[in-house]
Amino acid sequence: MSGPERTDRKNRIFTSVFVDDILIVTKDKKLREQFIKDLRSRFPVNDTETGEASWLLGMKIERFENGSIKLSQQQAIIKLAEACGIGKGSKHLCAFPMVQALLPKLKESPKEAVESLPKGMTYRSIVGSLLFISLCTRPDIATAVNILARHSDTYGPAHVKELLRVVGYLFTTQDLGVTYHKQAPKDVNRPTIMEGAHHPNKDLVAYCDADYAGATDFRSTSGYVIFMNGGPVTWSSRIQKLTAQSTSEAECVAACECVKEVLHLRLLLSELGYSHLCKEPTDIMEDNAACTAFAHNLKNRRSAKHYVVRIRFLQEQTLENKTVRFVQTPSARQISDILTKPLPKVQFQKLRDQLLGITPLAQK
Repeated sequence: MSGPERTDRKNRIFTSVFVDDILIVTKDKKLREQFIKDLRSRFPVNDTETGEASWLLGMKIERFENGSIKLSQQQAIIKLAEACGIGKGSKHLCAFPMVQALLPKLKESPKEAVESLPKGMTYRSIVGSLLFISLCTRPDIATAVNILARHSDTYGPAHVKELLRVVGYLFTTQDLGVTYHKQAPKDVNRPTIMEGAHHPNKDLVAYCDADYAGATDFRSTSGYVIFMNGGPVTWSSRIQKLTAQSTSEAECVAACECVKEVLHLRLLLSELGYSHLCKEPTDIMEDNAACTAFAHNLKNRRSAKHYVVRIRFLQEQTLENKTVRFVQTPSARQISDILTKPLPKVQFQKLRDQLLGITPLAQK
């Protein structure tokens, strides 16, 4: 939960509150001390931690000489791996989190599946721990966790095997995390192969994709990620509530969710005093030509009657409000593809490094 903004004539202070953990951000030491004094006058405050934040909600904050900041959860990963009996030499260690295979949908969990779980752990508890890690610093496991979470009520040996595989992957790559850059090369976020794309280092840029009818019940999966300063600030991998009847419909559903998140972030940036970053439309990288055409063209689409409201929303934000701009993106460069379905090892690792901000969003 974000707190209020406190300002004086020259400086500002921002606070972020989660239950009893408070993060205070300001350049003015006196303003910070006055703020803590005001808090202490009303609440018991433990302010023994001073200086630059190094830990927040189990996330380690690392700063580098070039101005980059990295968030990681190595301790949480090691703790989870130990609880699952996974360590060096474990058979579950791997280089990518999920193989390309559909997990069966069962009516009940067989006894051998329950017995194959680590002692003291349940399927739900492992999924819950993975969800927290994926939401904080490891979007590269979001797809795998999303798929495995669908089988929390009824799972079999194959589900448990894949679940422990994700834990093994995290243990193998425990030093990874999301990285944000202060002073990156001017073209770090500029996909040179995409005509018309303009991605200054501090502007928002979104990638959006969908996997059509990829689930066992033929529903599609939406995936999007929004970058700022070369790193992801928000991401999502979620099965769609409706059954899309075409690839273009699945893509439009995903695009609507992405646009709504972009609108929220643009509003948040404006409230924080960074409205200058929202003067230009936010680029949304989309690899589906039909979805891009729908957003930029007011022509009547007879084949899209059943989801014309979603198309109208995209057109409104693109053509009238000019808050977003869809940019045609080659599928091979679609980073959010990693958030819609399991990928082969080579493609996964390539997109993962871009997703986490380790490498530039697009390479020549």
